[in-house]
Amino acid sequence: MKGFTRSNLCSRQLIKLFVKDKDLTPFIIRKCLYMPTLVSIQYNQKIKVFYDRLILKHKPKKVAVIAAMRKLLLIAHAIHKNKTVYVPG
Repeated sequence: MKGFTRSNLCSRQLIKLFVKDKDLTPFIIRKCLYMPTLVSIQYNQKIKVFYDRLILKHKPKKVAVIAAMRKLLLIAHAIHKNKTVYVPG
């Protein structure tokens, strides 16, 4: 991983590292999905209800964000696998 720092990775470099370095895989996935997850917690009703339910169960906020991130990843995978369009609601 010459010349790379975690703060200056762009998407093309992330893809190359994803293939080459299996130790960085969780970091890369979290980095790519963190902001979309925060946006989906605000605007996607299903993710928001899921996140709020975890917070009501006294889970730490970071744990709830990671769980919402996983939920978002599963939704994206299902959409890609079935080749369907996402219909919110």
